Amino acid sequence: MTKKVIIPFTDIPPANLYYPNTLEVRYRVTASNLNRVSAWTPIIAVDAPFEYIIDGQVNAVEIVKESNRNIGTITWPEVEVHLEDQVVGTLAEVDVWTVYDANTGSDPNTLTGWHYVGRIRGTSVSIDIPDHAGHDHLYVQLRRPSYPIDPLYDGTNFTIATAEFKVNA
Repeated sequence: MTKKVIIPFTDIPPANLYYPNTLEVRYRVTASNLNRVSAWTPIIAVDAPFEYIIDGQVNAVEIVKESNRNIGTITWPEVEVHLEDQVVGTLAEVDVWTVYDANTGSDPNTLTGWHYVGRIRGTSVSIDIPDHAGHDHLYVQLRRPSYPIDPLYDGTNFTIATAEFKVNA
């Protein structure tokens, strides 16, 4: 005898939002008399195409000049995690990366030399912006946390939002 079971979305436990596009599922099969035979299945990774959405912009609240450097406070709205049309959670942390460039409007995905600022819990960070001769554009990128943190990875698949700011003006 075969039985089909449909589990409502609301009964599914929270997904691990830090691993890309998978939801790990395991279930138990029992005999119809409930006490003769039962077995657990192996853990199965089911495709779960999460989308990471910021409803708003990444902003430079203030860039303050202090002697030979600038201190910038960068803020962003909470990052919502969507699965299909439903919000399934929020990211408590994001990885923040920065890079400087001389040109405005550069494609951030082609820039090299991204610097890892840190894994930030919350929606703002203050960063040190040193004077870079001829490099007066700061690009800030918020990425979904990844394990391990890879400085050589370009981040395109993990990028949530990118913003450009004029500094050292």
